[in-house]
Amino acid sequence: ANEDAVNDEAPTTPSLPPVHLHAQATPPEAPLYLDGEEVPNPFDADLAFGSTHRLEARLAGYRDDHVTVELSKPRRVMLTLKRLPVPKPATTKRAARRATTKSAKSTKRSSGSTNPFVSDNPY
Repeated sequence: ANEDAVNDEAPTTPSLPPVHLHAQATPPEAPLYLDGEEVPNPFDADLAFGSTHRLEARLAGYRDDHVTVELSKPRRVMLTLKRLPVPKPATTKRAARRATTKSAKSTKRSSGSTNPFVSDNPY
């Protein structure tokens, strides 16, 4: 009876041919991850028909990108990472501008006699 049960289940899972997946990330040095495991970039493989996979690309200085693909047909996936804004120089410049603006306003509001930088010395 156990053998019959095994044989009865076999026809319900037909063996379909694998489906080709091509994945590539830009910039080319970005590593690709298939279901959390690192794979080559570009990546080419034949995977189980109807299977669902998560592709991710990550690289320092770039915004991560990911996509979930269902392999009901051959798929070509391109992940393009966008460079993150560089906050340090922008923040420093903004802070410097704010400080300059604030001190300029403070100097204008105060009288010349209270400004420690005002002097009769031309040098």
